[in-house]
Amino acid sequence: MTKDVKSELLEKYHEFRSESIGFIDDIKSQKYYDNIVKYNYLPNFKENYCHILEIGCYLGYTLTSIKKLNQFEKIEGIDISDSAVKLARKYTGIGDIYCANVFNFLPTKESSYDVIIMKAVLEHINKEQIGNLLKLIYLALKPGGIALISVPNMDWISAMHERYMDFTHEVGFTLESLLDVINVNFDKAAVKTMQYDFINSFGSYIRISFLKPIVKFFIKTVFLILGQGAYRKTLF
Repeated sequence: MTKDVKSELLEKYHEFRSESIGFIDDIKSQKYYDNIVKYNYLPNFKENYCHILEIGCYLGYTLTSIKKLNQFEKIEGIDISDSAVKLARKYTGIGDIYCANVFNFLPTKESSYDVIIMKAVLEHINKEQIGNLLKLIYLALKPGGIALISVPNMDWISAMHERYMDFTHEVGFTLESLLDVINVNFDKAAVKTMQYDFINSFGSYIRISFLKPIVKFFIKTVFLILGQGAYRKTLF
């Protein structure tokens, strides 16, 4: 069967997109993901959590950061790109990383995971399949488990670029639309801003501590004047 363009791109995502999205320096990228895990994921991990899955693990930076925590007895990852999976296994030293379609993988994993992480994947899924995917994630969680799902923010000034920079993007999410689709399948849901700016130099300290708040205030004010409904603390 002939594959469509989207399927071809996703299966060869590493070859097509690695440089444009910044994955060209393992040391720098790993440090960045260590901070993402530390500040965004770690606060949600309970002491009794022992089994974790990342959907769309790509080259394994998040899984490596999680492995360093020495908390989880079993760490798994899946990705649709075979080349990325091979590199991730080699880079992480984790054997349980599979090249798999999430819609085929999750039905065999009911009540298996304490944590499921899915970063920058949901926007690649067809609208008609999003509800099914979220239901499969919910069913794959153990009682008391948690799903940590992140997507690009369409209530932001760079939303147009985020939405169309990647041909495989199918949909964009705002706070409201993300909550809508998640609340259909999950008992409790919350939308929070992920922290991506980390202080690692004097220059970054000045930018994050002083310049960023001014820029954010200006942009929020512009949105408010335009009546775009984006003047919410939770989105920034």
